[in-house]
Amino acid sequence: MAQKASCYELVSRAISEASKLLGYTRLREGQELAIREFLKGKDVFVSLPTGSGKSLCYWILPYIFDFIRGRCDSMVLVVSPLIAIMQDQVDILHTKGVTAVYVGSAHAPVIEEIKDGKFQVLFFSPECLLTELDWRDVLHSKVFQEQLAGFIVDEAMLRVNKIILMINSYLL
Repeated sequence: MAQKASCYELVSRAISEASKLLGYTRLREGQELAIREFLKGKDVFVSLPTGSGKSLCYWILPYIFDFIRGRCDSMVLVVSPLIAIMQDQVDILHTKGVTAVYVGSAHAPVIEEIKDGKFQVLFFSPECLLTELDWRDVLHSKVFQEQLAGFIVDEAMLRVNKIILMINSYLL
């Protein structure tokens, strides 16, 4: 029982510290619940009203994983169909000190930086991941496999069969 309590306390401290790093005093109830369930290894579907902070649920993950692992190299990959929103989020994250990038093709000038694990949040369009096979090598790289904390699908408008196809293509 003490180990369970200490694990809960560690996650609570990680969430608190990560929230502060991003400029928040605390998370909302739905955000914290989603993060805690994700940290338990569960697949999580987050449905919150617009403006309720769904994005914070994955923005915060690299910091939480870094706190728990005692390192500073965790990253999340976010798949989103909306380029404008991805670009806006990258800009917001930069103002918060988060290293983030939007990738639209395998010929992105930051591909080497991505291979080296230089970003905490990586945004990809589904088409980029599905049609640019060069990303398969990046996703299978040792650095990427060691640092990946989460694979996030943002925006419910992505069709389920497209998501399943994408995930299965990277598991092969």
